[in-house]
Amino acid sequence: MTRLRSLVLVGVAVLAFAACGGGDDDDSGGGTGGYGTCDLRAELGSCIEATGSPRSIADQKAGCLEHSGLWSTQPCPSTPELVGCCDYTFGNRFRECFYAGAKNTDPVSYCTTSFDDGVWTPAAP
Repeated sequence: MTRLRSLVLVGVAVLAFAACGGGDDDDSGGGTGGYGTCDLRAELGSCIEATGSPRSIADQKAGCLEHSGLWSTQPCPSTPELVGCCDYTFGNRFRECFYAGAKNTDPVSYCTTSFDDGVWTPAAP
């Protein structure tokens, strides 16, 4: 009985792994990569550019649209409201830009303490 239960649990885990794509979304090997931008300025006062595998970018797009973001392949806009941008790696490469009135009230600290490789670049005066 215990052996049967173990086999059932392994089967469920394999099916769940396959349903989630089973690792096909890594950035190594095939594919030409992808790029996309999630503009969340209306909701959060930020805009996020992502670079990664085509599959991971498709996932980023789905998440963006789920959170009422606007998806495009254009860079985050350089407007007078731009405070600065943070470049970091979190699976994919990201560039997250913050604008005046952003929900995150300390984007510099967020950038430099939340990611091992976070680099803050202030907006040009």
